[in-house]
Amino acid sequence: MSIEISNNPHEIIIEPPSKFMSLNLKEVWEYKDLLFFLAWRDIKIKYKQTLTGILSVTAQPLISMVIYTVVFSVFAKMPSDGIPYPVFFLAAFIPWILFSSALNTMTRSIVTNANIIKKVYFPRLITPLESVFPALLDFCISFVILMIVAALFGYYPDIRLIFLPVFICYTIMVIMGIGLILAALYSKYRDAGFLATIITQVGMYLTPVVYPASLIPASLKAFYYLNPMVSIIDGFRWMIIGLPISGGWYNGISLISTISMLILGLYYFRHAENTFADVS
Repeated sequence: MSIEISNNPHEIIIEPPSKFMSLNLKEVWEYKDLLFFLAWRDIKIKYKQTLTGILSVTAQPLISMVIYTVVFSVFAKMPSDGIPYPVFFLAAFIPWILFSSALNTMTRSIVTNANIIKKVYFPRLITPLESVFPALLDFCISFVILMIVAALFGYYPDIRLIFLPVFICYTIMVIMGIGLILAALYSKYRDAGFLATIITQVGMYLTPVVYPASLIPASLKAFYYLNPMVSIIDGFRWMIIGLPISGGWYNGISLISTISMLILGLYYFRHAENTFADVS
């Protein structure tokens, strides 16, 4: 079903759905002001409810860097392709935080905004979309920490940094593909929250965050690169510390996997959104 407002401000035209479900992305753009308003609301709420504000955002990657360096570099002797382990780890952990934080928030976005959804009409896709913005702000703050740590070890930004928006957009595509499915599922089944936890916690060890992708045997790489975060982390390490992207043509598998998941997520979310008003 689609809703249009005619030239008469008191008239609303409701059209039956077409046989082929429309994503109606143009309508999302028309409600962009609401999108940014909800995003700004979430950012203000998040930082008002923290005692230390920005310090709490910077503490997580730094504390994790120290812990993982001690455990995996000092004790486990994990290789890092000749790169100092703190920089090697942090260059992967920062995009992983963006992924995990946004995915967990997006999964619960429909339930969190249930009161608004029940009272006001707007494109439901706005709800999971706006949940990405607070995680993006945290990423920007953490990325500054990454650049400082990299500089301390002698790695300075160069022309490769112009690819940062590309890798951020790539990460958001992955988040949206998985997050839209989980958000729709969580509106009906709260167990979907457990799936998000599994993906973000166990998935970290199925992604080259604490180890280099070069450790993966060639016979397993085609399967391994079905995880698009592998290509993203390869890209961040190339961009920040100059490590060559080890995946080669396998990165194409990651891109196909990302696009397929995004399309599936968009259509599944669109199919399920008629039930969102019943969320309690």
